[in-house]
Amino acid sequence: MLLAGPSEGMRDAVVSALAGVETRTNVVQDSDGAIRINLSNVGERSLEERSRMVAQIVNSLSGVTLNKLRLLDNDSALIPDRQDWRPDDVPTYDVLATPKPDLTGLAVSGRTVISLRDGKPIPGPAGSGAYNLVSAAQSLDGGHLAVVERVPGGMRLRVGAIGEELQAVALDDVKSLTRPTWTPGGAEGEPGNEVWTVLNETTVVRATRAANGWSVLSVNANELTRGGGRITELRLSRDGVRLAAVVNGEVQVASIVRGDDSVTIRAPRTLQFGTIRGAVSLDWSERTVLVVATRLPHLPIVSMPVDGFDITPYLTTNLTLPPKAVTAAPSRPVVVTDQADIWSTAEPGKVFLNDPQGGANSLPFYPG
Repeated sequence: MLLAGPSEGMRDAVVSALAGVETRTNVVQDSDGAIRINLSNVGERSLEERSRMVAQIVNSLSGVTLNKLRLLDNDSALIPDRQDWRPDDVPTYDVLATPKPDLTGLAVSGRTVISLRDGKPIPGPAGSGAYNLVSAAQSLDGGHLAVVERVPGGMRLRVGAIGEELQAVALDDVKSLTRPTWTPGGAEGEPGNEVWTVLNETTVVRATRAANGWSVLSVNANELTRGGGRITELRLSRDGVRLAAVVNGEVQVASIVRGDDSVTIRAPRTLQFGTIRGAVSLDWSERTVLVVATRLPHLPIVSMPVDGFDITPYLTTNLTLPPKAVTAAPSRPVVVTDQADIWSTAEPGKVFLNDPQGGANSLPFYPG
């Protein structure tokens, strides 16, 4: 399956380091327990290209076997002087997708952005009440903020460094904007360069960082809005490869295809069609796992893998339903706003506990 390349839905969104490679022999287990993967057609690939091949194979198979992997090219080591590999031997790339440990989450509460750690307003205009805030999003590195503020006649998007004045982004005829969402940053910890939101439930736009500030570019979302689709929530995955959206109350996942001068949302599919309806909020708890809040009394908070294969309901004993919003992130509690307050839980089988910060009208969010 790895050698076959990306699935149809992801074909133009990701690139395989194994393109054109074949196996010389069957994959077998050697006498010492190592899994022997003997490749062919590797050709004159550079050491860097071979290293990416190793990372793709080892990381992909880390959930399949605990045995070390013996990676060969026509019976010789794929990487000179080394043939056996384990997950700890290669980069995981999670640094691009996981918020820093000290970023414990924020919330829009009233007109201000507060910390979920202690309930105190953050520094700068966003924390002082200078903007009439509706929603917000923090970049994965923690240094930047995108906010939606209510203005006469509609909404406005602002973006900038936390603690500083946020630049107004030029958008026309804005009646509504979804909660913003950031692309991941670079490998060296650079902040994300794009903020996405949905204008008037139909037009997906991305504000991009430029030398003179932030400018707006379009996103081709025709496949997502086909047939009258109304987008009320949109979240980029923490690796920037996919997005999840609430479209007409259903949960859809699609790939993000980037060309030289265009971005297209491709191959959307509905997760748990006919079962999950009335969705009001969602977020990525892991790279390939979603948490969804719905108006369904029997499934108010659920977790789903990106393929929608199954549903894991959360224990909602303490919640006053229906929920209003949910946020999630890797290695973080799931935080929910219900009709009464903010609540959090570490896993689906544990009850939600009251969070003293915020309140029933607060909108919590983790970086991303």
